[in-house]
Amino acid sequence: MSEAADLVQPMGRNEQLVRGFLAVTGLSLSAEEVAEFARALPVHRRAVDALYFVPMDKEEEPQMIFSPVHELSHPTNGSDRGDA
Repeated sequence: MSEAADLVQPMGRNEQLVRGFLAVTGLSLSAEEVAEFARALPVHRRAVDALYFVPMDKEEEPQMIFSPVHELSHPTNGSDRGDA
């Protein structure tokens, strides 16, 4: 589906999505606010989708491994700080 087609989707579908999001969060908005969120939804959706798009060569594998090392996982007695 093209970007232009995304913007022309029936307001009913976008409004259903917005009302579903609101139901999950427990928020209540006026009909005008719901209509505004429904109107803006395709633009915001494309922006969020762009955050997840990472161009790469066909041979590349995504590097999705993150191994943080917490400083407490390597306890020291201070000898490596030059305090001794």
